[in-house]
Amino acid sequence: MKKIKLGNYELKLIIHSLNELRNSLISQNKDYEIVDEVLMKYINVLNK
Repeated sequence: MKKIKLGNYELKLIIHSLNELRNSLISQNKDYEIVDEVLMKYINVLNK
């Protein structure tokens, strides 16, 4: 696994993008569970 170092702004951008993807999947009645999992990982990193 590769790791990259991100600043708060970059993390917020990723979280926002994942949330937009999640909302789009929900509106299309598609599975969004994996997006939720990844989204929560990034939110937890941001809150530390």
